[in-house]
Amino acid sequence: MVSIGGGLETRRKIFRAFLIAAVVVVAAGVGVFLYLQHPKNLTPEPAPPVQSKPTPTAVAPPKPVAPEPPPDPWHGLTAGSITLEKATDGNLVYAIGKLHNASDHERFGVKVVLDVFNASGEKLGTATDYTQSIDPGKEWRFKALITDRDAATAKLTAVKEE
Repeated sequence: MVSIGGGLETRRKIFRAFLIAAVVVVAAGVGVFLYLQHPKNLTPEPAPPVQSKPTPTAVAPPKPVAPEPPPDPWHGLTAGSITLEKATDGNLVYAIGKLHNASDHERFGVKVVLDVFNASGEKLGTATDYTQSIDPGKEWRFKALITDRDAATAKLTAVKEE
């Protein structure tokens, strides 16, 4: 009986050829993958030279550390004292103070926020005022409206630029 396409031995040879080709393709893929994973420069960086420290013969006194200046929370804007003025008519009270621009540039959209307290020191609320700008070296006289007639003191808690 004659078989078409060759016999069993021919099919084994074809199978072996495909198997060898598959192994070669997989090995090549693994090689390319490993090559791409390694860094290009395989030479180690030289270590910095080791310097021996001289043995001190006398211990130097510590250098005095200058104290850090206090932080500038409002970036060049400084406030003076705040007073309360009660309006003669109605229940309105105004917190009046000054804000000085000690910086060398104009400040825009400046808003002051004050906490308002009664005579017992209890917080009654807040008051705000706003100005469009303060020129360098100039002062702004703010006048924040307080609607509680029991207000006795006010404390500046925030200066914001909006």
